[in-house]
Amino acid sequence: KLGARLSTLARAPLIKADLVKLKPFRDWAPDLPRLPSPALLHPVAFQPGGHDENDPDFLPPDPRWGTNADFTSVVEVAHSHGQLVMPYLNVSWWDTTAPSVQALPSPMEPKDIAVQNLRGNPVTEQFGPHDGYIVSPHVAAVRKRIDGVFEEWRTQVPADCLFFDQIGQLV
Repeated sequence: KLGARLSTLARAPLIKADLVKLKPFRDWAPDLPRLPSPALLHPVAFQPGGHDENDPDFLPPDPRWGTNADFTSVVEVAHSHGQLVMPYLNVSWWDTTAPSVQALPSPMEPKDIAVQNLRGNPVTEQFGPHDGYIVSPHVAAVRKRIDGVFEEWRTQVPADCLFFDQIGQLV
């Protein structure tokens, strides 16, 4: 799938870019030339509310860090320096307050998207103060939203590759 970019990716050190410790996207351009080339830039905690909040809704980024256009500009500048961009995502755990959970089609309820335990209750997990559902890829609404996440990273902020935390999980 990577084609000619495979050798670049194989040589690229991973550089975690935790937005909580950095400046807004619009201010990254002067610093990107200081990174190695190639490099795999890994933005983390850019979604509204920060890390492990709002999953699976990562775009647009939190306004503190900028807009989709600002993020796209970072990708373009990184590319001009031979760098690749791989944002952090998690589509298997959905924050109970995320827009995707709040906008489930009626009459669906949040428990309907979750993996179920032996008693038929939704499986949840807590990260810090945030509760979320471990979602079931068997549910059509979950698959549709995950397809939407892929589309967002193809069209809204074109990333080179995507890092998915927790693709599978035992319960």
